[in-house]
Amino acid sequence: MRRLVTRITVMLGTAVLAGCSYSVSTGGDDTLDPDTVEANISEEMTKQQPNLPLNSVTCPDGMKPVQGVTFECTAHVDGVQWPIGVTITNVDLGTGNVKYNIKPTKALLIPEGIVKAIKAELRKQQVTNADVDCGTERYRVVEINGAIECTVTAGGERRVVRVVDDEGRGVHFEDG
Repeated sequence: MRRLVTRITVMLGTAVLAGCSYSVSTGGDDTLDPDTVEANISEEMTKQQPNLPLNSVTCPDGMKPVQGVTFECTAHVDGVQWPIGVTITNVDLGTGNVKYNIKPTKALLIPEGIVKAIKAELRKQQVTNADVDCGTERYRVVEINGAIECTVTAGGERRVVRVVDDEGRGVHFEDG
């Protein structure tokens, strides 16, 4: 088997949530309503990743609307907890409006898509009938720029391939 190293960014193997900005009213309260923040994150995730089995989103209670404050919510995706950062970008005390951005703090990898992408890359290298094993989990959460290992078996050879997250924008493959 040839050396499998490709820097192609593959979107099929990762769930990407582009950062988004929202505005919400505090309703005169001195804390953010977690239900509203959860609903905004759920709506955006469903819009950007309609095939992702999002079960729910949970955010902490009692978050004060203070510009620059960052807190973490959790998206529950098919039994996996995917952390989503929320950063308050603007607070208008006169109107009670709060603007905030959301962005994943870790990457969500989709092994099924990664297997398809590795097999496609191997076919380009004329390696056919390869078996690719990235584990049994449907979704894996890794650090941004983190990696998982997959085992590739073809023609009697066995290799480990590292699947590396590209700053939450996709993945690339490296020989392990």
